[in-house]
Amino acid sequence: MSSNALSIPAIRENRNIRADYLAGDEKLSPFYAYPLQKLDFTKILADKQFSQANRQVLVEVLTDHYQGLEMADAARKNLKLLLQDNTFTLTAGHQLNIFGGPLYTPYKVLTVAKLTHELNAKHPDFHFVPIFWIHTEDHDFEEINHYFPSFGKKLSYTSPFQGATGEHVLTSEIEKLLPPNFSEELGAFFQAGKNLAEATLAFSMYLYSQYGVLVLDASDKRLKALFGDILQQELFDPLSPAAVRESSEALHEAGYPLQIHARDINLFYLGEGGRDRIVFENEKFYTIGGKSVWSKEEMRVEVENKPENFSPNVCLRPLYQEVILPNLAYTGGWGELSYWLQLKGMFEAYQVNFPLLLPRMSATLFCEEDWQSWQDLGLEAADVRLPLHEIFGKYIPQIWSAEQYEELSTEMLASFEKMEAYIQELSATLPRSVVGQKVKTERFLKNMRKKIHRVIRHDHPQKFNEIEKLKKKIQPEGLVQERILGLGSFPEIKPEDMLRIIWEKADPLNFAHQFIRLK
Repeated sequence: MSSNALSIPAIRENRNIRADYLAGDEKLSPFYAYPLQKLDFTKILADKQFSQANRQVLVEVLTDHYQGLEMADAARKNLKLLLQDNTFTLTAGHQLNIFGGPLYTPYKVLTVAKLTHELNAKHPDFHFVPIFWIHTEDHDFEEINHYFPSFGKKLSYTSPFQGATGEHVLTSEIEKLLPPNFSEELGAFFQAGKNLAEATLAFSMYLYSQYGVLVLDASDKRLKALFGDILQQELFDPLSPAAVRESSEALHEAGYPLQIHARDINLFYLGEGGRDRIVFENEKFYTIGGKSVWSKEEMRVEVENKPENFSPNVCLRPLYQEVILPNLAYTGGWGELSYWLQLKGMFEAYQVNFPLLLPRMSATLFCEEDWQSWQDLGLEAADVRLPLHEIFGKYIPQIWSAEQYEELSTEMLASFEKMEAYIQELSATLPRSVVGQKVKTERFLKNMRKKIHRVIRHDHPQKFNEIEKLKKKIQPEGLVQERILGLGSFPEIKPEDMLRIIWEKADPLNFAHQFIRLK
């Protein structure tokens, strides 16, 4: 059946993947390998097999990545350790973005970095290395060509583009967009003449090297060659479409929403001027749009000689990752982890170990001035995530005591109870009228409280305006800070200092949202 014709019925239940995964709900357990509730890295280590030949290739590619760049001792040590068969990785991944991407990108990276730090102390017979996998082959330039200096203000890099984003050669326009809090060293990575992959890799290496993170661009021909057998399989007798569809249908049947859908061929071709989807029709392979055509034999030769031209889509990219890395865990947001849950059957079909799925840290950042202002208002950091009217409601008791209003309301409602008891002695039906009037009065009292609040806000506009202004600056209604703001959104603090503070607060196995003061 063609993937384009795949029809999935409406979901029967609306279960929450985040809540069920964190709770270890049995409905979700068939779709992952290792539960968070009884996390046993000894078991995960025992399950992972990785060849020395693949290690050698991986280290060669990473060594080439860092050629000519300064490397912190922690990262240099980890690169050497990767050659040892008792060294394993934990991975976070994201497509390249100008200036480091949204805040959830460093949250991912520092989550795996902090966890490897803890695991190295807990399991001294093994070594754990954090990997930041940067996707350089995506082709949706609109997703990655901008950043937000603040909520409501978007700056975009608009130079003409086609093909894989990593191949785009930067123009002088990029230098005009540099965030003001970037040091001269950081700004130097984004210069005209460099391609976007080079700029992003070097930028990330500079920022994360001190935390032992190794930054990987997996588009290298040598790494793609390690995936060659699966590339051939996926073109001529694919396992992924049926496996992903079966897992997806089971996940959907269990009551969970789906994030991705498998195609008949889950590969793109990287040709001149584009990253195009591959299809097979009438005994020939084509790219969408007809730019390239191959016979079966020509395609076999193409895969064997030019594996770097084949780019896995969202279904196959996780499998590619686990083939080329000695990896134990993948860290991402809930959207990412949700689509990984659709892939376990594909991993089983290819007999590749399915990693631990680890939620990344989540946080709201406060610059020092905003933190002080919020505290001076008597509000807690977590209140900033509430709707504005609820924040107002939490502040109002500081300037208006509702004690007398509550006493009067209680007395008023109590009189209805006395009236109901009295009427009950006279009639079996009339008390219903009393109850109905009581309900109306409860509604009246609730609305009156709202009116009193509006009067108070009108009489004290300065404080409420301050609350609204801070709310809009830190996390406006309906928006999530970590999905919009980035390293260039806090002009009063350098990215290097911001990462240091986040690193100190990172607690990789505590999945509660954090509130971090940038001071």
